[in-house]
Amino acid sequence: MLIRLVFVVAETFGTWRSARDWAGYAAQVALTSFVVSVMCGLVETASGLGGDVGASLRSFTTPGVLAAAVCAAVVTGSSARSAHAALRDGRTVWAASGVGRPLARVVVLAQTITVSSVSTVLGLAGAHAAITGVGTLVLGTTEIPLRFGAPTWVAASVIVGATLVPSAVDAIRRPVEAGPSRGHPSRTVALSVAAMTWTGTAAWLALVPVSSVRALEQRIALSIVSLALAVIVTSTVVNTLRSRIASALSRPDTVGTGLVWVLGLGSAAGALRASTAALGPILASVSLTGGAVAVFTLGDIASARLTGAGETSTVNVNSILLTLTPVLLLAVGASIIASATGDPRRRTATRVLLAARVPLRTLVAAAALGAATSAVLAASLSLAVVLAACTPIVIAAGLDVRALVSAVCNPVEAGLLLLMGALLVIAAAVRTAAAGVHVPARG
Repeated sequence: MLIRLVFVVAETFGTWRSARDWAGYAAQVALTSFVVSVMCGLVETASGLGGDVGASLRSFTTPGVLAAAVCAAVVTGSSARSAHAALRDGRTVWAASGVGRPLARVVVLAQTITVSSVSTVLGLAGAHAAITGVGTLVLGTTEIPLRFGAPTWVAASVIVGATLVPSAVDAIRRPVEAGPSRGHPSRTVALSVAAMTWTGTAAWLALVPVSSVRALEQRIALSIVSLALAVIVTSTVVNTLRSRIASALSRPDTVGTGLVWVLGLGSAAGALRASTAALGPILASVSLTGGAVAVFTLGDIASARLTGAGETSTVNVNSILLTLTPVLLLAVGASIIASATGDPRRRTATRVLLAARVPLRTLVAAAALGAATSAVLAASLSLAVVLAACTPIVIAAGLDVRALVSAVCNPVEAGLLLLMGALLVIAAAVRTAAAGVHVPARG
């Protein structure tokens, strides 16, 4: 038993591949912990203030921390699943070396708890140092001393821990086995509850007519809640069905005859089978940010219809972007970390294909196509989420389809789609080119 334990520890921390996978996981957890902790610190600061200043600070810190929690559940959760899948793929030698499942589970549990705890504490400490270094926040003409006490430490730890539990449970249940995870009753129950909650909220929003400006304001607030629920439900459904979606992407009758198409769609399908890490950043950032702009835009149109006044835009895009800054940071950070760590199987496949005289430009084009396919799929899901969140308020306010389309196709959503999609494609192309640099040319 001791020899097997020493072997497992050596395989875990003594190889570059496992160290890189754990480093990517730790970086994502630390980033999430830092962002969530800063927002929790601002909420703690706002909670200690009264009057208009406290209300003004709470108006963007409270929805900001809720949006950060939703984004962490989608982005960090999918990144964690991707990391565990890569680590699991590297443990195939454990079974051949006589390492039983009980020992493997104990080791994976110890690894996950240790790395997660250290990374979370590092993120908390970084946020504490940042807030302490800044000291005060100037809001208008008022200087507000920032707080970072026990409530922030506890709340941030709970939020980050909750985002990591599903992936950790799956990793412990299947420490070595490859392939997609099987469904679990608790996951099905949680998904059912979330879906029913969203369906009930959307039905009430659509069926009860809007009769006053005050009622409209309430609908707008509930529509934002519905948007967040829709993001979580969609992410969970896609994660559950990702193997079927990947199979549809890579079917022979859907890929055409070109090598770039075959490799590109195969790459997208392989990434999706492993996790939704490529889809999560786009789905969360575009849905939450662009969706918020869409909901408030519809609120302006409905308000003009109710009051009979001319339609004027009161949507403060800068305030929305400020409130959802943690969402954007988590999404961009997850994309950068994923591109830096990458799937080792892709690098190996790239080098094998290069050795087989496949041109590097063909592989780069295929990688870009695979990333673009993931981006288009994520964009389609995001648009569906925003439409689902906005449709009830359109029905209740008696608006037409043109109002819905103009609100959903807003510049913020389009800009984020282009930015996140371009980041994904460029990262994939650069990663593939870098993998081929060290492959010697054959004469």
